[in-house]
Amino acid sequence: MRGLFCGFLAGLVLAGSLLFAMEPAGPGQEEPEGTQAALAFKPGSEPATGLEGIEWGSAVGGYEGLVPRECNVFGFEELCRYRAEGTGDGLEEVDVDLLFWRGRLFGGELTVKGRKNWAPFRRMVSDEFGGPASPAAGDEYTWEGEKALAHLYYSSRSRRASLIVVSVEIGNEMGRAAGLEMR
Repeated sequence: MRGLFCGFLAGLVLAGSLLFAMEPAGPGQEEPEGTQAALAFKPGSEPATGLEGIEWGSAVGGYEGLVPRECNVFGFEELCRYRAEGTGDGLEEVDVDLLFWRGRLFGGELTVKGRKNWAPFRRMVSDEFGGPASPAAGDEYTWEGEKALAHLYYSSRSRRASLIVVSVEIGNEMGRAAGLEMR
């Protein structure tokens, strides 16, 4: 399990936007300031089957080293966050969480602390997924694929950068179960 998550951190820096995936369809929605238009994943980089060896929809009980943190994440009662313990290896400023909906893997989130870590984190994610045309232009980026969404953002208030990658299919199931209009 430890090797899986270390590979997760070192190899594919992944996650996607739950809020974006659950956003109701509708014309005339303006992009928040600092947000760029959604990007396509560069060829071969979309996490179409899951996160570094963990397939979308995998059961939470199949993995050791996960510590339950909270449920009712983003207002979805059956969406729970688990911290992946033992993933440090000198990276104490990186938190790795996995999101499970109804006990099935929905997504993952990497969070780094500190403004000094934002630029290298953004660069690492852009190298993996394909970079925005002008990376200094904002603090929020989204990648859209057929099977996954990724959302990278920096909060100056909390001084944290997060990358969330989620499964489109499971996100659509969540949306339908919550009665949201899906695009």
